[in-house]
Amino acid sequence: MFDQLISRDWADRIVHAHDASVYRMIPRSVARPRSIDDVRVLLTAAREEHTGLTFRTGGTSLSGQAVTNGILVVLASGWDKFSVEQDGLFLTCGPALRGAVANAALARHGRRIGPDPASIQAACLGGIVANNASGMCCGIEENSYQTIAGMKVLLASGTLLDTRRADCEEVFRSSEPALYSGLLRLRDKIRASAPLVDLIRRKASGKNTTGYTLQAFLDHSTASDILTHLLVGSEGTLGFIAEISMRTVPLRPHRASALLSFDSLESACEVTPRLRELGFSAVELLDYASIQAIRDYPQLPKFLAEMQREGACLLVQAQENDDGALKAVLADAGEISAWRQIQNRTDFFSDNRRQAELWDLRKGIFPAVGARRASGTSVIIEDVAFQLRDLAEGTKALRSLLNHYDYQDAVIYGHARDGNLHFILSQNFAEMAEVRRYERFIDDMVECVVGRFGGALKAEHGTGRNMAPFVEREWGSEAYCVMREIKTLLDPENILNPGVLLNSNPRVHLENLKQTPLADPEIDACIECGFCEPVCPSQGLTLSPRGRIVLQREKMMNPAGPAADSQAVEYSQISTCAADGLCAKACPVGINTGTWVKKVRAENASRAQKMLAGLLADELPAVEKSMSFSLQTLKKTGEILGATRLSSATRALNSALGLPVWSQHMAGGSPALIEKSAVEGEIVLLRSCVTRTMGGGGEDALLVCAQRAGVVLTVVSEAGICCGQPWSSKGFSEQAQNKLGEWIDRCFELTQQGALPLVVDNSPCAFAPFEEAHGLSEELRQKLNRLQIWDPVDLALHLARRLPLTPSIEAMRFFPVCSQTKSGRADRFEELARMLCKNPVFPLQSSCCGMAGDRGLWFPELSANATAKMQWAGEGETRGYCTSRTCEISLSQSGINFESVYVALETASRTSPSG
Repeated sequence: MFDQLISRDWADRIVHAHDASVYRMIPRSVARPRSIDDVRVLLTAAREEHTGLTFRTGGTSLSGQAVTNGILVVLASGWDKFSVEQDGLFLTCGPALRGAVANAALARHGRRIGPDPASIQAACLGGIVANNASGMCCGIEENSYQTIAGMKVLLASGTLLDTRRADCEEVFRSSEPALYSGLLRLRDKIRASAPLVDLIRRKASGKNTTGYTLQAFLDHSTASDILTHLLVGSEGTLGFIAEISMRTVPLRPHRASALLSFDSLESACEVTPRLRELGFSAVELLDYASIQAIRDYPQLPKFLAEMQREGACLLVQAQENDDGALKAVLADAGEISAWRQIQNRTDFFSDNRRQAELWDLRKGIFPAVGARRASGTSVIIEDVAFQLRDLAEGTKALRSLLNHYDYQDAVIYGHARDGNLHFILSQNFAEMAEVRRYERFIDDMVECVVGRFGGALKAEHGTGRNMAPFVEREWGSEAYCVMREIKTLLDPENILNPGVLLNSNPRVHLENLKQTPLADPEIDACIECGFCEPVCPSQGLTLSPRGRIVLQREKMMNPAGPAADSQAVEYSQISTCAADGLCAKACPVGINTGTWVKKVRAENASRAQKMLAGLLADELPAVEKSMSFSLQTLKKTGEILGATRLSSATRALNSALGLPVWSQHMAGGSPALIEKSAVEGEIVLLRSCVTRTMGGGGEDALLVCAQRAGVVLTVVSEAGICCGQPWSSKGFSEQAQNKLGEWIDRCFELTQQGALPLVVDNSPCAFAPFEEAHGLSEELRQKLNRLQIWDPVDLALHLARRLPLTPSIEAMRFFPVCSQTKSGRADRFEELARMLCKNPVFPLQSSCCGMAGDRGLWFPELSANATAKMQWAGEGETRGYCTSRTCEISLSQSGINFESVYVALETASRTSPSG
């Protein structure tokens, strides 16, 4: 049974040797359990083999909590189920549910989870709870500890407890008597020590995730409640959190933000307590170095250009449930204008666009520092906390230390409202002298934060390996001994994430440090944070963008290693990459791993393959005709043999010869009405090679809608016109650029030199010219800039606003395809969906369906993986809509038939009510 759960594959182990921290530890095996019983098997094996067991979800941990040289347990498929309860007051979920998905599901109820970490798009609830994550606004009032309602926990012994059940206390007492009595004994021991109680209360009064959450023994009396809250922040060292129930908090959608600048850090810190009293939920400090890091941002207020080296900024935001409450906060905040400490300030902005411009500055600090770091260095993000009265002096002392150790690129910023500071620096771990410099800095930083100011070494990122040697220094021997007792009680054989959180090795934070060799300029800026993974269609099938980059770096360190000339590695790293570019939107430093993969594909292409690519480009009209005929033939064959048999047959051919797999949703042939339309209209509609070959795409419905709206289209259906994307995605850049050049010239002519709008009927084809414009000549670039290129959603909205619509009352799915997300049209797509349907259902997180042009036809497992893990805001829908013909094919694999949004528009614009 154990062997069925684990992988000892070299590439799998190497990829999971990395998380978002600066540590690299190669696990002896990678396990992927599907059930609690599977985890029990792993616990038994770990005890028998005397090895550690480390649980991992999003792998966004910054302190080394998610790497191990033992058994790494990856929780993904099946561990992300969730239910929203009591009209959104509670959320129950598996540990692999991503925080952003949880918030998207709760938003319809006007609720969200309490913790709001910056990594919420990629971080999972298991890690959020296990690290007692907080964030920018939640403080300690709404963090994981305060909002946990209960959990299912599998103890190291194999006992499963559900602390939400009314009989949990009795079950706990009878099934684990020694542990039960041990926790109560510790409770009484702690409460009997006045100095210890005072210490715990002081530590719990601010942000602090160093060590175990000892306040559980003061805040709760029953063993089950103590256990629940003790597991929060335990970083997987005390038990396996199999299911979580959390109390949610109000969404507070009414918000206003302003940026205030000061001539000194002291002045900014001086007003922070008053801003907190006025009701501001976010007060973000940005030091001078932070402002310098983002000085090239176009939305940077002009007055920041004059900031002196001693200066600082505060970005503040008020969040309330209703507009009246927000106005009350802003009225009270009127006194700000008279504060002598403020040098310059913006107005308070309540519109989303202006607020977003301000918060983009704050969000831009990390990517700006990460992108400009020296090649081959690692990014280190630490977080400490001071009491508010010490914030100014603590910040100055921290800056002095960074300067003393020559970290000239370091920035300091963070959640001033809670006295919580982050500092970012780049560090080279390839040279021993550099490691020693880092060691001395950390030692002095610990003495500064703890010895001088009595602060917290970890405020919200979890203790991890990097601060485990210093837990006793911060807490003192009495509290540290209690923590040791806790670990021994719950994990007597030390198999749960050993060495993390508590560690007697004073140098553990300097061992297993990650090196970052140069691999390729396209990907060298990667900081391995894992933010790319939620949007990647191949994550869970083979690799994510982070995994591909990690593997490439490993190849650079060990060119003759197991990855060399491996077909399996080639398949995982290169072949199954969708190259859709959506990862660049999620990446803090803007890396498009797909661009690098296409470059590798080009380098790996044989001469014969390049010649074939050129031939297909030159003879595209004949190719289209052949493909259209083949699809029509396959469609008829499917009607005779049955769709299932034909699909199986083409899958066999795919496996044997690499041919694309046929799907019944591919149709074939051209629609009847579209080819009869030859009128000269006010808008040019260009049929892409996809719809010319496959038909469909809602074209007949589009023409009906245009006629109803009184909009005349010039329909262009010329064989051979192609944006070049099919060649680009496979790495044939020369052929792609040639086809794109032809496409631009012809479209320029068809639109009367750009005077008429050009609608491209397939969203990916509408965006591709801009994505591939980097290789164009100046003449072609100028022509492209003059073209008014519309996405299908632009035309659909143009028509919808001219038509009387009856929105469907039936819940329907609407999928914004990758190109709309990348081009910023996802909001327009949502606007259209709400015009066509009273209850539109959207994905809970931006993602790719895996088709990626035509990639999913050649690698159908990519589409199957992507659609299987997609999470939607509703359930029970029978119809779906998007704006890409090939995405329709991929999305329809889910069992729900997807069509063009034009079909939904045609239905909604009929005179009789729909559905």
